[in-house]
Amino acid sequence: MNIPWSVNPAGLNTNLYEGYNNFGSVTYLGTKEYLGYQEPSGQTDTSEVYYYNSFDEKVVVTPRQQKAIAIIHYTNQDIDNVYGEKFATIPFDPQNPTDSTGLARHFRLTLPTLMWHKSTGSSIGETFWIDPPDYDLCTPYYIKSKVNVDMNDPGIRYYHLWDTNPDDNGNLNRIGKVFPDQQTVIIDDEEVVAAMSNKSNRNWTIPAPKLSLLTPNTCFTNNGTATGIFSGATQKMYVSYRLDNTGNTFTNSLHCNYYSLISADSSVTANTQNVAVRFGAEFPFLNPGFETNLTGFSANSIKLICQLVNGDVEPSPIGWYPIDVTDEFASSMVNGYLTQSGLTGTTIQISLAEYQAAQTGNTYNLGDYIDLTPSNNTEILNFGDEFYFYGNLETDISATIYEMKYLITLGRNQFTNTSNPTWTSGTTSYVTEIGLYDTNKDLIVVSKLQSPELRQGIQQYVVKLDF
Repeated sequence: MNIPWSVNPAGLNTNLYEGYNNFGSVTYLGTKEYLGYQEPSGQTDTSEVYYYNSFDEKVVVTPRQQKAIAIIHYTNQDIDNVYGEKFATIPFDPQNPTDSTGLARHFRLTLPTLMWHKSTGSSIGETFWIDPPDYDLCTPYYIKSKVNVDMNDPGIRYYHLWDTNPDDNGNLNRIGKVFPDQQTVIIDDEEVVAAMSNKSNRNWTIPAPKLSLLTPNTCFTNNGTATGIFSGATQKMYVSYRLDNTGNTFTNSLHCNYYSLISADSSVTANTQNVAVRFGAEFPFLNPGFETNLTGFSANSIKLICQLVNGDVEPSPIGWYPIDVTDEFASSMVNGYLTQSGLTGTTIQISLAEYQAAQTGNTYNLGDYIDLTPSNNTEILNFGDEFYFYGNLETDISATIYEMKYLITLGRNQFTNTSNPTWTSGTTSYVTEIGLYDTNKDLIVVSKLQSPELRQGIQQYVVKLDF
C-alpha cells in the first residue's frame, strides 16, 4: 500500500515541518494523476468521486480537491504469473444464482481494525464490495485520456467500492475504486485514508458535518451584532473539526480529513450571513466511558477549524483558524466527555466575531497535536511512509488469453522432401512440425504436431498461438 499526498494537510507549515513533496510514497503521484485524481486536464472520468455527509447529502470531490489516496496494489509472486491476469468481475446473474468461480461478488476488501462512522453496528471492522449482495451496483466505469484517444477503447476500467450500510435513502457509501485489469484498489474516501495512515494516530473515521447559512441573531442572540461572516457574494468558507482528549494524548490525532465547503448566497445582502454547523448521528464509536471500557475512542474537546476564501480557490494549509466550541456542548457531556447525542443535538454558529477572534491568535498548527516530521529530518516516520496494507483482499483471479491463428495451406507439390538424413528420396515423407518465419527469415514460432502426419496432396494446418 502507498498513500501519496498532493497537498499538505491543514495546519502543516513547511517552514517547520516536511511538506508533502517529502512525504513517503511521493513517487506515486504520477499514478494518482494517471487514475484521474490529480489534475483534470489530462484524464476524464465516466463517473465521479463522492461521499455523504452526516445528513445523507452527497458531496462530490473533484480531482483538484483530492488531497490523498491509498493505493493498494497486488503483485503475483507465484511462478505461474499469467499474462493478462486480473481480478475476476463477472456480474451476478439472478437467473443463474450458482456460486461459480469468477463472480465480482467474490471480491471483498476487509479492514478489520477500522471504526467506520457509517457503520450501523458496534463491531470494529468493515468489509467493502464491488458487487454488494442484494444491490445492483456492479457497473464498469472508465478513465479516459484527453491527450491520447488511442487509450480510450474503452479506457481504464474500474468499479466502485461499496460498504453495506444503507442510509435513510437506501444509498450505500462508496470509499474508492477497483481497477481489476491493473490489480489495484484505490481508497479515495479521505477519512478512510486517514484511518489507514499510521501518522494520523487513529483507526476511526468521523463524519462530515452539514453546513448551512444563517442570518445573524435569528437563532443565536449572544453575538450582539447583525453583521455576518460573509462580506461578498464570491466568498466561501472551508470547515473541518477535531476531537481531542486533553487527558489522554492517544486520541490527539489528525483532524477530520473531509473539508466541508459552503458559499455565500449571492441573492442575500452582504454581511448578513453566518455559517451553521450540524452533526448527524454518525459517531457510533465515540465512547464517553472509554477510560473504564476501552472500546472506541473518547473526546472531551472539540474545535472547528475554518478558513474564509474568496473565489474558486483551494484552502491554504497554513490559513486555517481554530475555534474551540467545547463549551457549547458542556450541558450534554457525561463525566466531562462528549457524547453522540450531545454532538447531534447542538447547532454551532460560526460568527464574524468568533472568526475575527480566532484570527487574532495563532493559525491552526497540526504539530500541536501529532508528531510531525521536522524540516530536514529523515529519522521520524512521515505521512505516506505506510507500505503494508493491514487488511484482507479476497478475489477470484481471471486472465485474458489472446490467441493468434495462422492458416497454412500446402500445395500438392510443396514440402514433399525432407532434410532428415534417414529419409530416402522417392519414398513418402511426414510432417512433424511447422515453423513460422518473419520477413527477415528469422524463425519465430515452432509448432509440433501430436504425431507425424503423412504428407500427401493439398493439406491445411492451423498454427494457434496463445499469449
